[in-house]
Amino acid sequence: MSYDWNGARLRRTRLMRLTGGAIFLCLAVTVSIMMRL
Repeated sequence: MSYDWNGARLRRTRLMRLTGGAIFLCLAVTVSIMMRL
């Protein structure tokens, strides 16, 4: 049971890291486009 909880926590951390990376990438692209304009 604790092993499953640990796996879920790891999966959630990985998902949050991927989501944060995607948001950061979108922000960087938006800033670069605004700087070009």
